[in-house]
Amino acid sequence: EEQGWAKNQLSQSTSLAFFLNTRSPYYDQNLNTLAKNLKQGDSIFILVNTKPDQSDILVQQAKSICKEGVNVYSALLYSKLENIVNDSMPKNADWVVYDYENGTGFSPEFTVNQTKSQQYFDQAKDAVERYNQKTSSNAKLMITPPYGELLPGNWNWGLAAKHADAIDVQTQRFVKSDTFKDMISNMSDQIQKESPGKS
Repeated sequence: EEQGWAKNQLSQSTSLAFFLNTRSPYYDQNLNTLAKNLKQGDSIFILVNTKPDQSDILVQQAKSICKEGVNVYSALLYSKLENIVNDSMPKNADWVVYDYENGTGFSPEFTVNQTKSQQYFDQAKDAVERYNQKTSSNAKLMITPPYGELLPGNWNWGLAAKHADAIDVQTQRFVKSDTFKDMISNMSDQIQKESPGKS
């Protein structure tokens, strides 16, 4: 925004959330940039799959440089349901992220059928609950379904959100679309109506 690349149209009540991957060579640089700019109520999810034994340290380091009120969480990212339900997740995760997408390397169980997809989300939620009982953790499940790939299924996003603790609908390929604002507004309305607090 300061360099003229963007215009801030966010309301005062809008909170921002970012995923930071510890595998990235730019992890430290990106963390420092976010620490300088994020405000109270904003969130950082640190993907710690490759460094699960350091998750507590990474979270504490990030918290120490962020402004007061910025939420910093450790997150485990999985693109296959089998890797969530096989009971081998490392300890101390705040969030388990189910990256539910179609394509090579992603969810082989993927389907545009909402009812069937929600059954997968429920399996993941049950696995996270077992994980919490086993490790005395309090992890939550976030699902990240792709808007474009699921368009043929005419999804009710509010209903989908009920099957997880949080939902992050992937809409990045539509950012330049003339209808992007209306699309996001309609999706947010659905989620707020049926699953308040989860958009």
